[in-house]
This record gives sequence, C-alpha cells and structure tokens, in this order.
Amino acid sequence: MTTRNARRAAGGVPLGSLLILTALAGAGLVGFRLVPIYMDDYEVRSALQSSISNAWSKTDVDVQNEFQRQAVKVSSHLEEDGAGGYKEVLGLGIPNESLLIERDTVGNTISITASYDRTLSLRPVPKTFALHFHTERHGPLH
Repeated sequence: MTTRNARRAAGGVPLGSLLILTALAGAGLVGFRLVPIYMDDYEVRSALQSSISNAWSKTDVDVQNEFQRQAVKVSSHLEEDGAGGYKEVLGLGIPNESLLIERDTVGNTISITASYDRTLSLRPVPKTFALHFHTERHGPLH
C-alpha cells in the first residue's frame, strides 16, 4: 500500500483542504454578517425617498421627522455600552445632524443625504469593524 493510500485509509485529511474549508467558513461568516447591513442601507434609501414625498409642503424638520419615523422600523444597531462592549439597540440610530437636506428652488428639486456608520460584529470572534454609509435620494419639489 502506498503512503497516500495509507493516509486515506487511516482517515487523514490533507492540510490544504482544511485551510480551504477554514477560509470558506470565514468568508461565509463575514458574508452572513454583511448582507443584513447592506439590506438595511436599502431600507434607509426607501425611508429617504418616502420622507421627501410632498416635501414642498414640509419644513426641513418635518422631512427629518418623517425620515426618523421610517428609520426606527429598520433593523437594529450596535452601541457602546460604557463597559467596553456593545449592546444591540432597535433602529439605526441616525441622528438628525447626519441628515443633509438641500432644496433647489430653481431646478425645483430636493435631495436628502444620510451619512452614518454601522458597526459590524464578527461574533463569536470579539472583533468589530466600522462601516460608513453615505446614502442619497433626490426628488421633485412640487
């Protein structure tokens, strides 16, 4: 019996195969954590679009409040808990200061931009990453 056949018969697994499986598992974990965050950004885009409907009759504060009513329904986010860790909080926690509203009365358009950060946790590994999002929507101001 050759050495290769003896190793297979004894249940040995090639080291390269183990490394590839470990890399695939790591990539799957990152993807499993990233996809919901990017889906939430899609929801933020929808909330921005919804908040600028009928904006001609609303003040900037009204537009911000409409966005906040929509955004509170979107997922959750991680906030520092003060003890060096993170806790999960409902909504995305995008403050009004992160919303920029621009009205172009000449072009009769409105744009609203949300700049915000999301924290990506790679549980069970105690590692976190900050992801920055800059989401913008435009619409008519009629």
